Amino acid sequence: MLPDIRDDRLKFDPACYCGAGEGYNKSTGKCTSTKNQMGEWDEWWLDIKTPKCVANIQSVMADRIYAAYQKGCEGVDPDNVDAYANKVSYGVPYGISDKNQVDYLK
Repeated sequence: MLPDIRDDRLKFDPACYCGAGEGYNKSTGKCTSTKNQMGEWDEWWLDIKTPKCVANIQSVMADRIYAAYQKGCEGVDPDNVDAYANKVSYGVPYGISDKNQVDYLK
C-alpha cells in the first residue's frame, strides 16, 4: 500500500513507479500464466492479446494510477510495458506483438 506522500515542504513533485506490464499475487486475474514468468522474479507477463484480459488489466491499472494520484503522486512511471521486445530475454510472452502492446497502452 502506498503511503500518502503529499508534503508542502517538498521542493519537487513526486512521481511513482507502477508495474503496468506484469502480474503478481493474482492481482490481474487469469490474465497471467506461469509459462510466462519474467526471469527469476515472482512476476509474469500479462496476456494483452485478448480483449477480455486487456479490459480487466486496464481496469486494474487505472485503479493503481488513481490510487497513486490520491496519495500525492504527480506522475506515474509505468514499467514493463515492453513485453513485445523481451522475447529473447524471457521467452515469447504469449506471442505478444508490438501492435498488442500499443493497443494495450492506448
